[in-house]
Amino acid sequence: MISDLVFLQGNSPEDVIDPETIYDKGLWFSAKNIDTIPLSLLGEFLNVSDYDSLMSEFQPAIEPDGESVLLTFPLSLQKKLATVSDSEIESVAPKWAEIEEFWGAAPVESLVDYLKQVREFLAKSDEPVYLFWGA
Repeated sequence: MISDLVFLQGNSPEDVIDPETIYDKGLWFSAKNIDTIPLSLLGEFLNVSDYDSLMSEFQPAIEPDGESVLLTFPLSLQKKLATVSDSEIESVAPKWAEIEEFWGAAPVESLVDYLKQVREFLAKSDEPVYLFWGA
């Protein structure tokens, strides 16, 4: 599975994830297959909300089409990740690296870099971001 973040930038969700033109519309960020579970755990570690509440906010934005789905992204998590400080990143990355979903294969330094890239991407727009899941 692929999971990426996307700002629609005035496009319809259907147009943004159209298999024929995917990645041609909207503003995309390669989320490196970090999806709902790791993101919800991260949000809990950052004191955004509890895991279950964050998981419940990832909902299909449109009717899923085949093996692809565009999910809403928890706004509170988006806001936190867009403004997270370097010290918060340095503090949360070691704990986040230990989650089961990373299978012990996520170096802390890589996660620190990843979170800084996510912050930079999310700071580019005030519009809601979406999580794309596709095969």
